[in-house]
Amino acid sequence: MAPRSRTGGGRGRGAAPGASSVQADLRARLGAVAVLAAVGTFVTAFALSVGTTGTAYVWHLNMLSDLGDRSCHVRDARWICSPAHVLFNTGLVLTGGLLALAGGLLLRLWGWVLALGVVVMGVGLVVAGLFTATEYVVTHMVGVVLALVAPGLALLWSAVRPETAWLDSSRVVRGLLAGVALVLAAESRLPDPVIPRGAGELAMVLCLVAALVVEAVRLRPGGREGRPQGPTSRSADGTAATASASRTTAPRSGASARR
Repeated sequence: MAPRSRTGGGRGRGAAPGASSVQADLRARLGAVAVLAAVGTFVTAFALSVGTTGTAYVWHLNMLSDLGDRSCHVRDARWICSPAHVLFNTGLVLTGGLLALAGGLLLRLWGWVLALGVVVMGVGLVVAGLFTATEYVVTHMVGVVLALVAPGLALLWSAVRPETAWLDSSRVVRGLLAGVALVLAAESRLPDPVIPRGAGELAMVLCLVAALVVEAVRLRPGGREGRPQGPTSRSADGTAATASASRTTAPRSGASARR
């Protein structure tokens, strides 16, 4: 009986990419689009809110949450007034929803830690957008911690111990950005922070956004990393195991071996 070729159909290790591979590729592309759409939504809401007449926002003093406050008043020695608070809070909710969607779509490439961290970030933004700092102080702060600290820890962990082969690339950039964000978060909790709290929070957000954008851009069509391939889990000994790496050369026939 002739030996069965590994390059033929079926689900052997040398099988050509099938429907599951195409579906995984589509999920990765949609996840990248969701991340970029979330970033675009946040930046647009921020820019429109700051540009609205009557808005009081000093970049190194005011917190981002001030743009979502529903009344004009003084808090912690800073003047808060944002006529476009509905727009900003709506932008936070939409951004959070898109990030939660992206985390679910990119679970295969990112692994549980990073994907869950991004989902938690999305949930935190939704909470922060629905519960403003003046009316719901504790709930709002919980949302802020979920939105800023949780993804920072997840990004740092994914750089130190990447769960998937995909995360092996750009781990240095991801780790540096996450590390800076977490240091800024810790420094902002000091009784007398060196960096003004507004500037520190803005820099922290920029670091997290940059890390997510780097991962999303890597997934763009024709990007530097190319098309995502097959399963990206890691084996028990810590080595990466992708579908492309596991393919073996099909055995040559007797006639070709004699050539």
